[in-house]
Amino acid sequence: MGVKNELFVIILDYFRTYLPSMHKCSRHTIRTYQVVLEQFLDYIKTKNNIKLYDVTFSMLNKNSLSDYLEYVEVSRHCTVSTRNHRRACILSFMKYAANYNIEASVIFEEFKTVIKARETKRPVKYMSQLAVQSIIKQPNCSTPKGMRDMFLLIFLYQTGARVQEVVDVRLCDIRLDKFATVTLH
Repeated sequence: MGVKNELFVIILDYFRTYLPSMHKCSRHTIRTYQVVLEQFLDYIKTKNNIKLYDVTFSMLNKNSLSDYLEYVEVSRHCTVSTRNHRRACILSFMKYAANYNIEASVIFEEFKTVIKARETKRPVKYMSQLAVQSIIKQPNCSTPKGMRDMFLLIFLYQTGARVQEVVDVRLCDIRLDKFATVTLH
C-alpha cells in the first residue's frame, strides 16, 4: 500500500533528517519550526473543515498563506515580527519540499510572492545611569557571593554581553593588559 499523503512524508523527513543533520539546527529551532508548521496546517484544516491527515499540497497557495499570516497578526494578536518569522519558517519548509515534489515547487514560488509585513521600528529604551548604579549596589560586597554578584553585574554592564555569552567566557578570553578586553562567543 502506497503513501496516501506525500506532504506528511516530506514534513517528517524535514524535521527528522534535514533540520537536525543537514542544516544543523538546534532542538529549540526545530521545535519552533514544528509549532509554526503545525499551526499553519491546523489553520488549513479548520478553514477547509477536514481532518489534519487530509491536508495536501493542493490546499496550499498564496491566499492560504496570506490568510494564515493575517490570522496570526489579527486574531492571535501577534506582532509583525512574529508574523514575518512564521512566514520565514513556512517558506523554509516549502523550499525544502520543492526539491522533492513538483507541486510543492510551484507553491514555493507562489509563497515567495507573499511579502514580509513592514515593521515599525521603536526606539530602544535604556536604563538611566542612576538606575544602573542602584542595581549594581544591590549585592552585599562584604560576602564572597555579594562580590561575585557585583562583579557579574559590572561585567554584564561593561561588556554588553548576554547571559549566555558570559557563561561561555573562558579565562583565555579575558585580557588584562593596559586596555582590558574580553572575547565573547
